[in-house]
Amino acid sequence: MKKLKISILYGGFSSERIISIKTGKAIYDTLLNSSKYIVELIDLNKKDYIKEILKLKIKKIDLAFIALHGRFGEDGELQAILESLNIKYTGCSFLASALAMNKHFSKCIFLANKIPTAPWRFLKKGQKIKDYKVVFPVVIKPVNEGSTIGVTIAENYNHFKEGIKNAFKYDNQIIIEKYIKGREFTVPILGEEILPIVEIKPNLNKYYDFDSKYKVGGSEHIIPPEIDKKIYKKIEEVAYKAAKSIGYEVVCRVDIILQQKTNIPYVLEINTIPGMTPMSLLPEAAKYRGIDFQQLVEKIISLSLYKYNK
Repeated sequence: MKKLKISILYGGFSSERIISIKTGKAIYDTLLNSSKYIVELIDLNKKDYIKEILKLKIKKIDLAFIALHGRFGEDGELQAILESLNIKYTGCSFLASALAMNKHFSKCIFLANKIPTAPWRFLKKGQKIKDYKVVFPVVIKPVNEGSTIGVTIAENYNHFKEGIKNAFKYDNQIIIEKYIKGREFTVPILGEEILPIVEIKPNLNKYYDFDSKYKVGGSEHIIPPEIDKKIYKKIEEVAYKAAKSIGYEVVCRVDIILQQKTNIPYVLEINTIPGMTPMSLLPEAAKYRGIDFQQLVEKIISLSLYKYNK
């Protein structure tokens, strides 16, 4: 059998570079142990990333495995370049990736499809906020960042102004979202299979921030969560509908907050390139379903190749 030539694109130059390196190395180590692949790691650093992408065409690889988080990885830009070169890649299309990454656009799509999402306001850098009426608490987020980078939960006006200033460090566009109090869940989806829902209980902060995600002991992941079967099913339905609304393919993770009083599942965001580190949620959910890490990686490869043959 012909070995598949796979280039793992990792590292990059976003604010999530360190996590991307961990994801890429974990995927590389797994595929390296298989006789089915010829595999290489390529760090798309800012200095020569275009040159490295163009080399992929010359190498005639079978598949680019995208292991980049954040900008130029999850935002569709890399996917668009690969498509222009007719290079096959893992995961969602450039359009689905761009829509998922942009919190304002994705929330507009959720709203149009009657998918619960917290009310929000969109703000560009330079817009005045002195007449902005706020009912605290609110959540302030950069539009195009992941891993809760630049996110603030503001409980008063001073905190609100600081949060806006902080979010604008990472993006020229931000959203100001109503804070929904409740339990946090994530719904990993692999192909057409909804993997076990994971409840997330942060240990280091009030919400699932960067440290809670990536520090050892930063959070507790509960699989399966203690929740009524009907509510569990509702969370699955809302997550799947949200993923399909932005054109999801292959793999994603939908983050949900279950409102405390109403038990309405509100979609927070969709992650089209979920982390694949030892503490990542997708591999944990897959493992609970009986899919080990190597099987998960190979499933992503096979599903990605299949989408080009449909």
